[in-house]
Amino acid sequence: MIIFQPDSPSRRKPFLGLSLLVPWILGVLCLTLPLIYWSDAYDPKSGNWQMYTSPWLNTFTTSVVTILCLSLFIFPLCWIVTKRVIDSIALALGQQALIFSGYFYLDQTAAHFPDSAEAILTISGLVVLFNAVGFLFFFMGLGLTYGITTVLGYQLRPLTLPAAPLDERLISLSRKLSFVCAACIAAPMVITHNIPMFESDDATSRVDLVSDSSSRAIFQAGGALFPFVATILIVGILRKPKRLFGWDGLGVALMVFFQFLTSNRLPLAITVAVALSAVTMQIKLPRWLLVVFFVTYLFMFTLASGFTSLLRLNPHALEGNWLANSIQEAYLGDNIIDLRDGSWVFSKWNFEPFMGKTYLGGASEGGGRDRPPWSYARE
Repeated sequence: MIIFQPDSPSRRKPFLGLSLLVPWILGVLCLTLPLIYWSDAYDPKSGNWQMYTSPWLNTFTTSVVTILCLSLFIFPLCWIVTKRVIDSIALALGQQALIFSGYFYLDQTAAHFPDSAEAILTISGLVVLFNAVGFLFFFMGLGLTYGITTVLGYQLRPLTLPAAPLDERLISLSRKLSFVCAACIAAPMVITHNIPMFESDDATSRVDLVSDSSSRAIFQAGGALFPFVATILIVGILRKPKRLFGWDGLGVALMVFFQFLTSNRLPLAITVAVALSAVTMQIKLPRWLLVVFFVTYLFMFTLASGFTSLLRLNPHALEGNWLANSIQEAYLGDNIIDLRDGSWVFSKWNFEPFMGKTYLGGASEGGGRDRPPWSYARE
């Protein structure tokens, strides 16, 4: 929430930003809705949608993917260089660039589903187009919001209390929460006698880990707290390095260790992203170093995805050129495969509007054969 400074001009006109935003939204709607209706794009069963289900690696989709990947990499990089802060959103957008670059290897990752491979490749163009339109409006909305807040001088109100005591309270609370968080992550492994990192099929093992509703709640609570609790303690350690060898360092180490054993790498990636953002807000670094951090984060994200996969499934592949094998595994194994999985879901679509049925399918308590046929999106 944006709170205005007393001397800010936005205080005198508190609704000026909203008055500028609403006409823009109405203008977009007035322009796009008639166009969508005129072109029958509102109807998934019209030929306008099927025309994008063309063979894989066609010229149009390849161009869209290339532009999308470059945009998701260059725009965040420019933002980082301009603002001199590594924003967690910028890192997330960079990860999306890695995910969509997997389109060029989709034939190999789709081959893991022999019965659906052809359908996945055929529908992938439409899935790419969906995401490209979504990111287009995301960037437009982000740019408009930033432009309005900059022009009108919106600012956050300063803290009403001194920062130092508040920081100490926050670090003290996070120190206690770190052990609670570590226990929440470890508890389901203890209860189920199951450590996914040491299992050949880690995906199934993670499902078994949270099969019980009570352990699922505990596990998800730990995963949700982990990135932010760890980041607060890491910033505190940077301020006072001796804390690394105390309770703060121990709390961070336990959370990272238990999370690593779950083989769920997403919370670890989020933790690194949030920590990088917090550190660059705390310490002003040279722009070239921020660029190095940004590129290194994306490289390590890719490398870690493949390395941990080989560590579980094929440790012998790490004896040779482990670096090249890890990167290859990241893209050709079951790691950076969000585009493939999204295409698999849409490949089962009959182009009838879901009308929210996928949400009902996800919320359905019925499993297996008792599940409604349109709830496959929950898989």
